[in-house]
Amino acid sequence: MNLEIIVTLLIPLIKRTLVFVKRTCIADYIAIRLDAYGIPAVSIHRQLVDVQTPIDMFNKGEVNVAIVTQYFTRGIDTEVDVVINYDLPIIAADFIHRCGRTGRNGNIGIAITFIDFLDPENYNPDVIEQIIEV
Repeated sequence: MNLEIIVTLLIPLIKRTLVFVKRTCIADYIAIRLDAYGIPAVSIHRQLVDVQTPIDMFNKGEVNVAIVTQYFTRGIDTEVDVVINYDLPIIAADFIHRCGRTGRNGNIGIAITFIDFLDPENYNPDVIEQIIEV
């Protein structure tokens, strides 16, 4: 399961990390589970009544892990050390914007993407081809 892999990756890093997901319910679920594993995390998406508080918590360093949806792909300026694509975005351009959150201003960043070839709902071969071409 990807969640256990994320935990294994995050525990030694404990750096500013964005985990991108497609669905708000998945964002909430992963944030809760990471907290249970001892990794403080916030979920950030448009369905929150107060979206600014978790953004501020992440930006101030109160938590180092934010589980985010497409809402966070563009327009919100935050530097991070690690980007994890829990699932692929629907279009390749969003993948580039997601990964572009790390390694800014001459800094080194890491982007990790999970692809489940057995889950056609979260795997679009056209997006894979476009990403490979870039």
